[in-house]
Amino acid sequence: LGERYFRSTVAGLLAKVLWQAGDAAEADRYCTLAEQLADPDDMDSQVLWRLTSSRLLAATDPAGARAVADEAVAMADTTAGLILRADALRSRAELLFELEDGPAAEASLADAANLYERKGDVVSASALNQRLARGAAAETR
Repeated sequence: LGERYFRSTVAGLLAKVLWQAGDAAEADRYCTLAEQLADPDDMDSQVLWRLTSSRLLAATDPAGARAVADEAVAMADTTAGLILRADALRSRAELLFELEDGPAAEASLADAANLYERKGDVVSASALNQRLARGAAAETR
């Protein structure tokens, strides 16, 4: 059938999990695959691979990493998906903490918490608000 729609999302999710597990090479490979497979209007996949790619870039190209994360957030913001938008902001916040830009990271986390609240995801909103109250920078990856 040549189905590609879900493959790009699965590749993006796998890239994220591989990055979280510390396998940067495989994560990068799956980011590339997700990028190649994703339709331009598939915002879930487009945002997902960009967010993971930004984390992979952080050590070698901090400015590039931030630009890719900002692009992912901007893409998510074109959708009505509050969870996608909140997840993108949360991921960008993690990157910003890693890049030692605490004020921007905390603002991004606060925006994410607000979107989670608007969607009714009180668990995620509460977790972020508690993290902000404790000092969010101390809890990165």
